[in-house]
Amino acid sequence: MSYLRPISEPGSPATPARATEARRPEFSRGEILRREAELKAPPIHDARELTAGGAEARIVLDGSVYTLRVTRLKKLILTK
Repeated sequence: MSYLRPISEPGSPATPARATEARRPEFSRGEILRREAELKAPPIHDARELTAGGAEARIVLDGSVYTLRVTRLKKLILTK
């Protein structure tokens, strides 16, 4: 536990840092890791929404147009 001397008159007694902080909720390590993973996870897009229920969508990246196709076997093919 770290101890901080509050800014006040010289010679005042040290106060524990936790005593001056507001209580924060405590989370388990697993909960913290799960929340961090959610924040770092890439966005998820439904291929059916991208293709508007069809079998093909055009995707533009930096001026280049790519084609996303959904095959009869439910596979995705991305071509330039």
